[in-house]
Amino acid sequence: MPVPRGGSLVAIVVTLFLIGSISQFRTWPLLVLPIAVLISSSVGLADDIKGLKPLLRLILLLTISLSISLASFIPSSFSPSFKIAAIIVGIIFIVGFINAWNFMDGIDGITAIGVAVTGLFWAIFASELHLQWLLLLSGALIGGALGFGAFNCFRSKTFAGDVGSYGWGSIIASTVVVAISKHVPLDAIIAPVVLSIADTSTTVIKRAWRKEKLFEAHKSHAYQRLHQRGYAHMSVSSIYGILSILCGVLGVGNLHATILDHVLNDFGIILIAIFYLYLPNFTDKLANIKIENKLT
Repeated sequence: MPVPRGGSLVAIVVTLFLIGSISQFRTWPLLVLPIAVLISSSVGLADDIKGLKPLLRLILLLTISLSISLASFIPSSFSPSFKIAAIIVGIIFIVGFINAWNFMDGIDGITAIGVAVTGLFWAIFASELHLQWLLLLSGALIGGALGFGAFNCFRSKTFAGDVGSYGWGSIIASTVVVAISKHVPLDAIIAPVVLSIADTSTTVIKRAWRKEKLFEAHKSHAYQRLHQRGYAHMSVSSIYGILSILCGVLGVGNLHATILDHVLNDFGIILIAIFYLYLPNFTDKLANIKIENKLT
């Protein structure tokens, strides 16, 4: 029996309903964020149902990214030159991350675990920094992830589909931009999702270097290559989750850190990301060693 796509629709709707509560704080980014996420989720749903032309999808995602970036940084206390740079980077980041999160939704459990881990650490950040809006949003992420994970992690009754990956991707990316505009440290807020960024960016770079068609389906991501080595879906997703937790722990250390602490914590996060990316190659070498030992 085929597993239906778009199974995260109910979880996304509930998440959106809960996220809508942050509009009570009546600041521009927190008023725009729920609307942007709703549009992004609708784009994903339309893609699940009948497919959208790539240009139309890109225009819609750029509109969402522009809205969030403008609403976040124009009212902020940063200098004019920083605001301009931040808006440009924010637009690129949101569009890129939404697509990255979509690319990472390729095996059972990885999306639910990724969203839950992100929500958990953002709740810790919110408590440490006394950001009630981020605490509410974190609770929405955790609740949505647990609800969807119950049907995806072990029984695999449904896939997230584009509605889920676009919805959660836009929530996470938009929250990163809003949080930075409110002076949350960058290397803290992105720590739980570093592996997704690292996996997708390195995969795109390697495929471009090999002159492969970037928009064709492939199985070049680190998590996909681990699965190809014989590891079960949930084993790979659990590895991803554990390493993301380690990154999140180092991210917590960046909330009230000295410059030296930032450097050390960020170096630790980079090492974890490198370990994750190299893991498929390491398993190959380990398998070869076992074969050689058996032969001798």
